[in-house]
Amino acid sequence: MVAYSFKGRFEPRIQARTKQQTIRAIGKKRHTRPGERMTMTTGDRFHPRPIGAAVCQSVVPIQMDLAVGSIMLDTAFAHPPRLITAVADLDAFAVLDGFDDWADLVAFWKQTHQSAHHSFAGLCISWGETFKVAS
Repeated sequence: MVAYSFKGRFEPRIQARTKQQTIRAIGKKRHTRPGERMTMTTGDRFHPRPIGAAVCQSVVPIQMDLAVGSIMLDTAFAHPPRLITAVADLDAFAVLDGFDDWADLVAFWKQTHQSAHHSFAGLCISWGETFKVAS
């Protein structure tokens, strides 16, 4: 089971099931796979506090261009990959990721990801509405 840690600002949206996905870098550690249970925590890595658990629904390669305002999702069902550029669609994507809108996502991303100010390539991990609060 893979565990993901979230900043405190996302906990209420995860529990309300409005945040249903996360964007993560591809790194050394293995990410969750569709069908696997994933745990969610908040707090620092030495004292994580459980938020809950969910079942991974999809893991999709993503490229975000923050300067232009576009998202490329390389889904297995969309060939060619799905390109999102409409403001309403960018806002809807940002809400699923726990933000108020695309502008909120971009501001957060620039503040917390200094090396990825203009673009980012990684994974979009979705759990949909499978989240269950930690007991």
